[in-house]
Amino acid sequence: MKTFFAGRVTDKWRIFMKKQIQRARKFFYEVEKGVKELSSVSRWPGNGGDQI
Repeated sequence: MKTFFAGRVTDKWRIFMKKQIQRARKFFYEVEKGVKELSSVSRWPGNGGDQI
């Protein structure tokens, strides 16, 4: 963490961040599948859910 706070990005940090991005995308896509099961007013903003 010292290198991060010093503003240095190492290969170890890049690998870590790539894995975190892959992990976040995986969760997003899994959740997105389930959103289709919700009523339209409970879905993502812009699909009626922001009109409550």
